[in-house]
Amino acid sequence: MFNLESGNTWIFTGGSNAEGGWHQTKGARNFIGHFEEHIRWEKRNNEYVGTRERYTINTGRAGQTLEEINEDFYNLVGVYQPRAVALFVGKEEYEKGIEGLEAFEKNLKVFFKKVKAMHALLVLQTPVPPKEKEDYKQAEAYEQVMIALSKEEEKIVCIDHFHLCIEKGLSYMNGQLDANGHLEIAKQLSEATIGDFTPFVLGETVTKRSAPDAVWEKVEEDPYAKDVKALVGNAKEKALRWLFLGDSITHGALHTHGYDSFPQLLEKYIKGEMGRSKDVFINTAVSGATTKDQLQNHKARFETYKEVADIVIIMFGTNDCVSDVSIENYKHNLKKIIEDVKAVGAIPILRTPNPCMDAPGERGRRLIPYIKVIEECAKEEQLILIHHYNQWRQAGNENPELIKRGGWIAKGDESSIHPGAVGQLNMFHMAVRRLGISQETSEIMQLAYKIELDGKKKRLNLSS
Repeated sequence: MFNLESGNTWIFTGGSNAEGGWHQTKGARNFIGHFEEHIRWEKRNNEYVGTRERYTINTGRAGQTLEEINEDFYNLVGVYQPRAVALFVGKEEYEKGIEGLEAFEKNLKVFFKKVKAMHALLVLQTPVPPKEKEDYKQAEAYEQVMIALSKEEEKIVCIDHFHLCIEKGLSYMNGQLDANGHLEIAKQLSEATIGDFTPFVLGETVTKRSAPDAVWEKVEEDPYAKDVKALVGNAKEKALRWLFLGDSITHGALHTHGYDSFPQLLEKYIKGEMGRSKDVFINTAVSGATTKDQLQNHKARFETYKEVADIVIIMFGTNDCVSDVSIENYKHNLKKIIEDVKAVGAIPILRTPNPCMDAPGERGRRLIPYIKVIEECAKEEQLILIHHYNQWRQAGNENPELIKRGGWIAKGDESSIHPGAVGQLNMFHMAVRRLGISQETSEIMQLAYKIELDGKKKRLNLSS
């Protein structure tokens, strides 16, 4: 699973702890996000692009049982052609009590056979210990069934979260993880599979934003948003698949320090606030990517998922502008990516990169004509355009420090390119408004982080 090749994709499934939604972690990453950070970024080999294409896809959903997963196995697991499948068992199973153990064991064996038939590795994640005494006994009984199966069969890795947590004095109310619990589970998962883990300290100060009042915050719905709005608003029982193509800004590695990137925030919002709990989000963006690089690696980053993709969100340019990709070739490449997305019946959405005027060299200046190309493509192809560049420049006109390091750009980013947790949150707020799906009173739309500007801690309105 951790060789140098492309295609080492992981599927995670289960119930509420597998989903790891907003109600559990708020703006911090769930355990899958932390695990992805480690295997795609910390354990990458820059000589082999496949090590940055270890994708993680989450089909976990609160209330989902193992029996339901088996019944819909192809749509939840098989269609994504994974090399590893992780099943996180939780209260959805053990609340059935001791009398449900026999059925659980049967379903577990059926699940294993399905995974084995794909020649994939099965990772079993036992329940975490609940604080409640009765639930504790039941969770332990289900854990024992999982351990027993892992001893009987090859190609099963069983991670005994139950006892690993107990050893650290950890237990969870109603068996539900919180943000720090997800960080602990990511650590246990990483150490059991790849052998180590790079931890984060979740140090952002969370607050609530005020209502949008600045000019740059008042983002209008895109004229071409109606098709996306219709998809999101209708047939919520039918899963939509959202695919993200791009570079490090979409990849979201390193610079958020354990907090959600734009794709992760959108996933929590769509699943939780929009009631689309079955939707699936696939982020194949890779740090350092250009449009040329995307087309050269199209199989791993697009073609593998093209038959299931419904909405494809695209952002390139920050690396193109300092590469051998000319303006003319950039437009040709971007048009080809758009053409390929349209050819499979999916809806392409374009995003502009954020400005990076303080980046070393001429990157900030050289990016400008590439932004113009994105605008041209959006107009010519009649596509939704999420214009982060213009919005950030408008904000910078009001307060230049806002779009520099320590503001929306990550404080420790010497390249002065990458949005931190605050900047990624800003991009999310802008995007949902541009897509016409903003619910302003929702908790996630009210989320803000305190940042330091001019040496003082300030609460900033981080909406778009």
